[in-house]
Amino acid sequence: KLIYNQSNIQFSQPPLLFDQSGNDNNWELHNFELADEDSVDFDLMVDGPSTNFATYNSLAAVPTVFASGNLTARNAGANAWQQGNATIQMRGDSRYYFEAEALNADSYGIGFGDQRWNPNQNDVFIGQQAGSIGYNGANGNIHINGTASAYGNSYSVGDVVQVAADMDNNFVWFGINGTWQSSATQAQIEAGDGTNAAWNAFNADMYQFVTVTSDSGGNAGWAANFGQKPLLFPVPDGYQTLQTQNLPAAPIANGRDN
Repeated sequence: KLIYNQSNIQFSQPPLLFDQSGNDNNWELHNFELADEDSVDFDLMVDGPSTNFATYNSLAAVPTVFASGNLTARNAGANAWQQGNATIQMRGDSRYYFEAEALNADSYGIGFGDQRWNPNQNDVFIGQQAGSIGYNGANGNIHINGTASAYGNSYSVGDVVQVAADMDNNFVWFGINGTWQSSATQAQIEAGDGTNAAWNAFNADMYQFVTVTSDSGGNAGWAANFGQKPLLFPVPDGYQTLQTQNLPAAPIANGRDN
């Protein structure tokens, strides 16, 4: 993956990277996917001190296999649930939107866990424990605090799951390939109307985004997009990508003052 800070380099065609510092450290690019923005293999994304996006946390969730700039998380070949967790936790009265594509075969889950969720545990489906919610790809059920109920359609390889998390009004919605589930609408999501939300008690101080896969063949996985690549579907008005500049201000601006 090619991750760049827009203030330091400039692109041209054919693909070259020109150093804007004056030091002439220019790069010529080879074997990068820079044309197909809809591809999981798209290699161009913006990141830097002012726009530091979430990725999967490769320091947790062993033995999950991470690749593509830690934006893909694949099962290591176990017939058991293995997870991937985002590096940035969601906090405060904010609204976030991101997407994840299901890769390869077998079983999938996507959701959130609060501060009680252990990012290093294995063989636990997201939503099976208190303080967590998981959307099950196999049957479309929603799992909340250990209880499963009917929610939406199933999803499988190649499907893109949309996630809208409203920490202001305590709602979560999931969509598949541009269609919000359980008859939810974009207008409802933008208005904070939780009538058709997947969960209406999304009210902990902190949540971490979690995906899980189970696959004895070692191919099942997720490709997450927290906004560092072009998103495939319209972002609801009032929602932000998951990156540091969109987080609430720290309550203690300077630790030396306390």
